[in-house]
Amino acid sequence: MLKGLQERHAFVEQHYPELLWASYRHILETSLIHYNLLMLNKKADPDGRHRKAIEQDIEHNHRNFKRAAEPDRLLSRQLSLFLLHPYCNAGLLGLRKMMRKARILKRPEGLKIVHEQQARREYAVK
Repeated sequence: MLKGLQERHAFVEQHYPELLWASYRHILETSLIHYNLLMLNKKADPDGRHRKAIEQDIEHNHRNFKRAAEPDRLLSRQLSLFLLHPYCNAGLLGLRKMMRKARILKRPEGLKIVHEQQARREYAVK
């Protein structure tokens, strides 16, 4: 999945330079999620090869990722903690989850329920 994003990034870099930072941000978000999933499911990566590759990629591109993550305070904080140590980022995510459970932090908004007729009108092909 990450290889596909990197190929898409190369395409964006050539043809759509105005979307470059959005592409970096998307790669960073996906890399952090993928790393956390691999960390939780050690059976999928028993020797840690994929996690090391993600760590190296983030460390190699950390300046670009830092610039791309500037508008998003949480993502910027996650990157800083990941660069300190990957488990620090996992700790932040765990802490945020506990704070949401204790209702100290608000839960993120879920999907809205849309009435079927309204959805048909909005997405009707004309």
